Amino acid sequence: MTMDRPSFEQDIRPIFAPYVACMKNVVLTDDDGAAEMDLASYDCVVRFHQPIRVALTGYRPGSTAPHPMPPGGALPDDKIDLFLMWVETGMAR
Repeated sequence: MTMDRPSFEQDIRPIFAPYVACMKNVVLTDDDGAAEMDLASYDCVVRFHQPIRVALTGYRPGSTAPHPMPPGGALPDDKIDLFLMWVETGMAR
């Protein structure tokens, strides 16, 4: 990661690596149709970054997320913040 621009390959994929297998059974839909959640896929994470953001921040006070993720408890705040920064800075590969 550069100091102000995280990348999927270097920064985001490692955060999601422990959850790739368990999330493969999750199917999300958008205007383009339905797809399995593949957290190892840049294209999939970009496509579904909004519901991922809602789920990752779902354990935070005041959240109304119906299904906070990951199962078993929140990611550390620094990892959630890194994902949010990645989205805000253009989702570099």
